[in-house]
Amino acid sequence: MKAKKSPVIVLLEDETRRKQLEDKLAEYRQRAMHKDVVFLAPEQKQGILCKIEVLAELLRKGKVQTREFGRQLAKKYGSGFDFRACNTAFGVIDDYCKTGGANVVGGTGLRTPEEVRNPVDSERQQKAELTSEERSRR
Repeated sequence: MKAKKSPVIVLLEDETRRKQLEDKLAEYRQRAMHKDVVFLAPEQKQGILCKIEVLAELLRKGKVQTREFGRQLAKKYGSGFDFRACNTAFGVIDDYCKTGGANVVGGTGLRTPEEVRNPVDSERQQKAELTSEERSRR
């Protein structure tokens, strides 16, 4: 019996989408440094950490083999690793790549292509607001 292939998240060759995802990674990193999150133990902030890890890998390599990368993250974070948070991160980042986030529920979403082309001081950029997922982990 053949093993199922690992789902792969692929970064399409779309410069605008790449910029949107780079912007999203910066937002995630800012959120992880928020005063209400920064001092939490890694197992208490797996949602944001997994999104950062997955998105950074995608931007670095152009694709993410989800099973293999999930194993790497599990090894890195040890007993505090949250498989559900990792799978959610895979789903969110994959949807951002494929649809721009049309199927993502909650969160701040991707900035529009116009906002990416013409950066403005938005409230979202200045405040790293916690998502409901992160609030529930506190």
